[in-house]
Amino acid sequence: MGRSLPHLAHRFFEVLRAKPLDAEEEALAKSWLDDGLWALFTGQQTADQRHGFHAGAKLRNVGRPDLAVAAMLHDVGKTASRLGVIGRSVATVLMTLRAPMSPRMRMYRDHGELGARTLETAGAPTIAVAFAQHHQGERPAEIPDRDWALLIWADEPGMPERVPGG
Repeated sequence: MGRSLPHLAHRFFEVLRAKPLDAEEEALAKSWLDDGLWALFTGQQTADQRHGFHAGAKLRNVGRPDLAVAAMLHDVGKTASRLGVIGRSVATVLMTLRAPMSPRMRMYRDHGELGARTLETAGAPTIAVAFAQHHQGERPAEIPDRDWALLIWADEPGMPERVPGG
């Protein structure tokens, strides 16, 4: 699965506490995305929007808008499963146990691949497509080490004040 238990636990509580973006956050997020990508972003559940916004905001001063887009939209494939926090939690446990899953839970498990196809169709930057597809696994050859490190760091919960190494 690719993520540590502390990461998953933190994300669970982040999801439970998630509030919609306020007007200022929404305007900032919209400024980073074209209309098609904005529609994908706003089609996500509140918690995924909040997480994507935080991930993108961490990279706002890196000088690479494509990385911010990749960070903001890496979980867009979760939308297809239509699972709430309980369903996602059950799916995560079933993934960990390698137990049988319902079709919707398999969609949640496969959200990286689903998101990558969605982003590619929407014309997202290549790195956004690759990160969506691979963010739960190993770095693919098409994403340079430094970019991968930044994206993985941005995906971690919370809002640190500075970019690592920057």
